[in-house]
Amino acid sequence: MNWHLLLIVLACFSAIVSAEESIWYKDGDPLNTQIFTLPKIPNGYREPDAPCGNVDLSKPITLAEVADASLCNNPQTSEIWASARVQAAQLGVAKSAYLPSLTANVSNGLSVSNPESSSRSNPNFNLSGSLAASYLLYDFGNRNANLENARQLLLSASASQSSIVQTVLLSATMAYYQVQANIAALDAALQAERASEESFKAADARYKAGVSTPADKLQAQTAFAQLT
Repeated sequence: MNWHLLLIVLACFSAIVSAEESIWYKDGDPLNTQIFTLPKIPNGYREPDAPCGNVDLSKPITLAEVADASLCNNPQTSEIWASARVQAAQLGVAKSAYLPSLTANVSNGLSVSNPESSSRSNPNFNLSGSLAASYLLYDFGNRNANLENARQLLLSASASQSSIVQTVLLSATMAYYQVQANIAALDAALQAERASEESFKAADARYKAGVSTPADKLQAQTAFAQLT
């Protein structure tokens, strides 16, 4: 008889474990609330369903590549997206308050007669169960208030997600153009240094040829020294 009890317990445990794989909610979202969340990177900021790949740093990268990499890899975008999905799950919890609830109870018992009794009988195994269903008809608007609160919090989370994405994109764009400006400034400084060096060499040559004064040479030398 004990084997029967063991099989019942195992069957109940198996049902609980496999509940998440039910045909009603294979994706773990029985109330379908995740559809109200934005994608990790909202549409319009990059190509839909485009994979997040690594940037090839062996060649110059474009602004589009920088923006794409920042949106894919910045931890802020992942964090706010996860927060929005959590809030969507809370919306599902609020919706579940409108569903009926089921309560199942299973009890068992095993009785054995005294082995020294003259009227000894076989062990008696008893198994009983009950299933109760309940539904809340009216709660003075508490469920409606909780549902509306969950909806507004989800809208707020989605707005925060869009704001974070825009902030990350703006920061990446500003950093890209700042790098470009620094590169241009460095190139201009190198060109000015080369021009000053050529000017100094020309002034030195004129001085050695006797067609220039020491002051001209010194002036060109000073200008070159200031740029090096």
